[in-house]
Amino acid sequence: MTSIILCLLIAVLAYSPVANGADALKQPDQNFYSMLNGLDEDSLDEEVVDSPKVFIEKYLPAIGQLIDYDIDSVPDKHKRDILTLFNNVGTAFIRLGQYKNAITPLRVTVMIDPEEPVCRRNLALALKRSGMISHDWKLLERSLDEYRAVLKIEKDKTSDLRSEAERSIAEIVSFQEALKLQDGKVIGVGSTNSSDGKHAREP
Repeated sequence: MTSIILCLLIAVLAYSPVANGADALKQPDQNFYSMLNGLDEDSLDEEVVDSPKVFIEKYLPAIGQLIDYDIDSVPDKHKRDILTLFNNVGTAFIRLGQYKNAITPLRVTVMIDPEEPVCRRNLALALKRSGMISHDWKLLERSLDEYRAVLKIEKDKTSDLRSEAERSIAEIVSFQEALKLQDGKVIGVGSTNSSDGKHAREP
């Protein structure tokens, strides 16, 4: 049952307007706002840590609704609640090692508040790990963009977020250099097909 629910969620994320770059058409209703008002940020954080899989199953209906709504039409007072929920969804996927599935909900958080460094760090992490596993150059480049955005937002040079971003940028660049040397080919752009180890270029 658990695997079926997770597959349904993945389908929702994969074919959502946000994931595919289309405009969402639905407008929030009263049930939508009632659900948001019932969320507690501390409780959400605890649920993600204790059991990320159960957390995702629990909020599947809410996630399915939220990702189809026109975020721009939501009053500002509710946007923080949406950001919190989707950040926790992305974090839950990361904790489960499902990095690619974490990307779409975390993209929603950055759309809501591009200046929130924690959300940008989480998106960068999901992109980095997904890109490293699949040897996807584009994902790695997007991860670098997000980590660099963290550096611009986080001005405190003693910040843990800033230190993590700097370490991750160096790690990604090093990984990319290794990809360039693999098979003696320089790729520059594109991705690696992990099944045969050959580099593929974008058209």
